Amino acid sequence: NLGFGGFTLGGSWYQSEDLSVTSLALPSAFGMEEEVWTVGLSYATGPWTVGVAYLTDEISGAGAPSFEMETWQTGGGYNLGSGVDVGLDLQMSDVDYGPVGSFDSVSGGLVLSVSF
Repeated sequence: NLGFGGFTLGGSWYQSEDLSVTSLALPSAFGMEEEVWTVGLSYATGPWTVGVAYLTDEISGAGAPSFEMETWQTGGGYNLGSGVDVGLDLQMSDVDYGPVGSFDSVSGGLVLSVSF
């Protein structure tokens, strides 16, 4: 992560070869590969935090359907004090299973976090 003032920028990258995809009943013999990367930016001031993030995931292999997903997420939070936070989150995804089909997903959540 990189931070400046109240801003924090972060990201990650992941790659795997000869992946065994148990949820699709495809053994590692299919030569499945996965690549994922994500980036996010948040801003915090006082008890408030807001942020946005992007994730892309691609799984492919010879003789198997490909899988691609893009997700945008945004949210905010408020520190109530002494280890208690509340937050609101919205996530939008576009999923493509190649010849199997595709769909869009939208979800939201309200979070209560308590830490000791």
